[in-house]
Amino acid sequence: MPREREWLTYAKWSEKYGDLVYLSLLGQHFMIVDTYEVAHDLLNKRSAIYSTRPHLTMAGELVGLNLGLLSAPLSSRFNEIRKLLHKGYSQASIRDFWPVFEHDSQVMSMQLLSKDLDFADTIRQYVGTVIYKTTYGYSPQGRDDPKLRWVQKSMHVLSEVTRAGGIWLVDVIPFLRYLPQWLPLMGFKRQATAWRGIIMEGVVDDYKWATDHQNAPSTIKPNFISSVLSDGSSSVALSSYATDVISWAAASMVGGGSEATAGNLLSFILAMALFPDVQNRAREEIQGVVGKGIMPTLSDRKNLPFVDCIFREVLRWNGSGPLGFHMSRQSDRYRDYVIPKGTIMVTNMWSMLHNPVVFPEPLAFKPERFLNDEAACERFGSVIWGFGRRVCPGSHFAEASLFIAIATMLATCVFSDPVDPNGVPVPVDVEYESGIVSLPKLFTCKITPVA
Repeated sequence: MPREREWLTYAKWSEKYGDLVYLSLLGQHFMIVDTYEVAHDLLNKRSAIYSTRPHLTMAGELVGLNLGLLSAPLSSRFNEIRKLLHKGYSQASIRDFWPVFEHDSQVMSMQLLSKDLDFADTIRQYVGTVIYKTTYGYSPQGRDDPKLRWVQKSMHVLSEVTRAGGIWLVDVIPFLRYLPQWLPLMGFKRQATAWRGIIMEGVVDDYKWATDHQNAPSTIKPNFISSVLSDGSSSVALSSYATDVISWAAASMVGGGSEATAGNLLSFILAMALFPDVQNRAREEIQGVVGKGIMPTLSDRKNLPFVDCIFREVLRWNGSGPLGFHMSRQSDRYRDYVIPKGTIMVTNMWSMLHNPVVFPEPLAFKPERFLNDEAACERFGSVIWGFGRRVCPGSHFAEASLFIAIATMLATCVFSDPVDPNGVPVPVDVEYESGIVSLPKLFTCKITPVA
């Protein structure tokens, strides 16, 4: 299996072998799904078969990631968490969070203009702050806040444990988990214990803080925890495992949204620095609608079509989640293929969003492609948030927090002259890091106030 920018290799394989590519590695079956049509047929229409996750002994069982929504197998627990998140972050519920998004996007933009602050840290602070305020009611006190530091530590754990597809020796030889950790080759057990400790600390502590402080004057309301705990009709709220399910639902929102949203905002900054004409056109639209020197709001979104196109194009061009992973719960037949039970279905969403038939000149950054093109808009919406029962329950949260951040930055900041850490200009054909979350490689740029 490729180890760097896998989605590009998978796209090349599909060009050569077809839109559904089978391979086997150490006895594990894989199917690379390269087109939307196949993904829709299998993952949407047959979601009962393809909505579970690959079983990973190291990441899932030993580190504990299978307790959260991202890695949980299809089960009653998964359904309970998913139901809570879909209700707590529905399109109607998100409107209550708009003031938080608008306020903190303005704070972020002002911080971006400070030459003393790293802009990537500023982006991560914004994302972490709005997630903690709306999920737990907690207001982080700066980028060194312990809860924001926990987010970075947990994201590091996620990155490390899923490196190279998340396949460790214990995933290939599961009985190794029962051997003493002092034996040779058992270092993974010590590492898993340390990583599990980091994950569990945040999950437990954040939920405890939220339940202890819901009536405190400083707690931000409404928030996800307060809404769940006050909902007497919720079966989960009355169940014996309520604390565990609710705490992991909240933690899934933090873990699932933090680095992915930050990555998309970093891609936005890079794109604006690379394509100043796009930036200028969007800024003119904002000033024409809301006025010069006035901050846009989420209520203005319907009147800012080009800014909305930039939001879509950033996620299409180099979104932070290029791949998705499902697994078949039973054997299935599709076309002339027999898909064995336990096959890992790798969905190449990057390739689907770079289909030249739907998105002409797919490698180019062209937000205007979404203006008056219903087919492009529909395909974007059908792919970007996932498939079947694994559709992202935080999509409305992500859309609102991303759009207002983009609009506010355009209204206040000018991005230019992107360079890498060595001062070399960043090429238009930018490179991205590999991993479960794909980020642009390190770069910096000039950020100056709008005149």
